[in-house]
Amino acid sequence: MKKLSSLLLLLVLASSVFASTLTYVYEDMLSSTDFEELPKKGSVFCDPKGSVMCVKSTTDGIVSFEKYISRGQSEIGSELRQRSFLKSFTLRGTTEHAGISFAFTCPLYPFRPSVSLVVDYRYGLDLVLLAGFDTRVSLSRLVENGALNAWCLLGANLTGNVEFSVSYGATYSHNLAHFRLEAGLSVLEVVSKPSSLGFCLALGVDI
Repeated sequence: MKKLSSLLLLLVLASSVFASTLTYVYEDMLSSTDFEELPKKGSVFCDPKGSVMCVKSTTDGIVSFEKYISRGQSEIGSELRQRSFLKSFTLRGTTEHAGISFAFTCPLYPFRPSVSLVVDYRYGLDLVLLAGFDTRVSLSRLVENGALNAWCLLGANLTGNVEFSVSYGATYSHNLAHFRLEAGLSVLEVVSKPSSLGFCLALGVDI
């Protein structure tokens, strides 16, 4: 029993020694220099407080992070735990169209693959399926958990005649833990119809 306890203790100590930690923290600039194997750009990590951060670059052995969800002030020496890619679901709408979208972080970070199903209700109910990319610019230097989002998606109207469609726009977003609120402008263009430009509100979740 003593041997088993000693072995477990050694394993715990070893994992602590080789665990990756934050080695530099200044305002919203976070980095680490003690990774044994450098993570890929877009990889996602958590600290002990539950803050979520994405790898934005790896240069000369230095891993730089962008904090995606803040749950408190980051601290030097905080142990970093890698997790799966961050997945985002968003319900966004204007007075003329609304849709639900799904996006996830990847090595193209800060760009994320995104798909969306939009309902255009200007002339009845038309379904539009789109795919493309969105991106996010952190505003954490100004507002904790604040960011600017933008997207551009291409697709087609699936109701009646199949018609080329485009969706694009930009919003300000604010995370409340894993939940997200957005406000901004959204545009939907379908070939046979006038452009639909409107103020949009959105509710999302990042998991």
